[in-house]
Amino acid sequence: GNSFAEVYKELGFESGLVQILHKVNRIKGIYSKGKAEVENESIRDSLVDLANYALMTVVEMELEENKED
Repeated sequence: GNSFAEVYKELGFESGLVQILHKVNRIKGIYSKGKAEVENESIRDSLVDLANYALMTVVEMELEENKED
């Protein structure tokens, strides 16, 4: 299943925002400490994840808007 979509449908925009903020905080931590808390996780990996969460949030927002039309 698509757990992101399921949580978004239940909790709304804030659920996407929480995922985005978690990734931003992880990137900040990797940058400031010089290493990741999760083994083999790079800033690049986290940035790709961040982009994906942003895009998934946009998709869910658009699906929501289309339901209202």
